[in-house]
Amino acid sequence: MEKLSQMSVSSVVDEPGSSSEMNTRDLVEHGIVCGEKEQIDLTRSDLLVSQQRIREMPVDQQVKAQVLKSRVITTDDVIKRVDPSLSRQDIIEDLKQCAHLVQGVWVLQSSYLFHDLTVALSHVPGKLDEHRAEMWREARDLALCLIDACQPVTRALLTK
Repeated sequence: MEKLSQMSVSSVVDEPGSSSEMNTRDLVEHGIVCGEKEQIDLTRSDLLVSQQRIREMPVDQQVKAQVLKSRVITTDDVIKRVDPSLSRQDIIEDLKQCAHLVQGVWVLQSSYLFHDLTVALSHVPGKLDEHRAEMWREARDLALCLIDACQPVTRALLTK
């Protein structure tokens, strides 16, 4: 699967004599980046999901999709991007299910991350390292707690 950074987008000819450039934003908005259109797995870090695609999701999934897409987001930004029928209180309740409030912004819970870490120095393609992934999640959770408490975060502290 071709990564976004490796994609080359050539000019698209609409009519004879006229040419228009499709940029990455157009591709993202139309949900065709990486060739994925059906059953998008929001937890996969190699996929991009367009705002348009999120707005088409069921209302109960839109808040989680916004947090998974952005990783860090304010309450006001979520409100702007989801179905207007959702109340602020409903949005906050949905945010609590998938994010932690850290220094006034919602940060994606670590449990949604690092599921695609491969074994370090492994010659077996695709072999995942759940132990290493769990260590990364725990280190991230510690860092977020320290940041929320206005404490310094150091490499030495995270590697203990």
